[in-house]
Amino acid sequence: MPQFTLIKVEFAMKKLWWVVFALSLTGCLDFKQARVTPEHRQLKNNVAIVSFLNPAPTLQHLQLSAKDSTLTTGQLAGWDANQVATEFMTKRLRAMTLTVKQVAYDRAQLPNPYDSSMAYPNLDRMRPALAKWGAAHGLDMVIAIYRQADKDFIGTSIENLIGYGIVRHGDERTDAYALLYLEAIDTAGGSRIGNSDGMKAIEVANALWHDAYSVDKTPVPIARADSKAVGKILTQVLTDALTSAGQEAGLSN
Repeated sequence: MPQFTLIKVEFAMKKLWWVVFALSLTGCLDFKQARVTPEHRQLKNNVAIVSFLNPAPTLQHLQLSAKDSTLTTGQLAGWDANQVATEFMTKRLRAMTLTVKQVAYDRAQLPNPYDSSMAYPNLDRMRPALAKWGAAHGLDMVIAIYRQADKDFIGTSIENLIGYGIVRHGDERTDAYALLYLEAIDTAGGSRIGNSDGMKAIEVANALWHDAYSVDKTPVPIARADSKAVGKILTQVLTDALTSAGQEAGLSN
């Protein structure tokens, strides 16, 4: 093989390695994805759901320059992302003959899953705590739902999206999006037995974005006239992401 070809191949492999390394640091790649087995669902099927999604949707306006981009949260009357996620996954799990227990939990009594407002979950911190909590309530499995942080998978910006919400790209398009991570934990040993990211986006009418949302102060009220439409589209994109994650984790048909 000619020397210049070897050099090109070596350069390409190094470039690929750095891409993989960078993605793994940002949580984009999970080399340890697992699926809950049919045997586990049959023999150890007492489960509860714990959701750590942000209580308020993110409103993000991405511009060509990062310094001109804005990020805030929106106040949406009657919206409860964790209730939406829990009720939806309860139906999916019961459809797979799992016994879902409604166990009350206080998030203040559990570790904070996030190291910052823009971080993905710290799973090494959460697994033992949730396993202990689940075992204390006679559960075989705890299903944890977290927000996820990842690159802008809708547009071409170099910024990250986080959790769920509405994102406006310049003056071109507006999308509702959801980025979440679903994990099943065996309470007997605290091991991960099923997991997957869920990532979905739905383009929405530009009229749902208002100039008042393009600020960095927080929170910003969602326009009352739009609240019903925004709640509906956020519910759709969140449940779509949960469906995708649940199927990959062996927790949804």
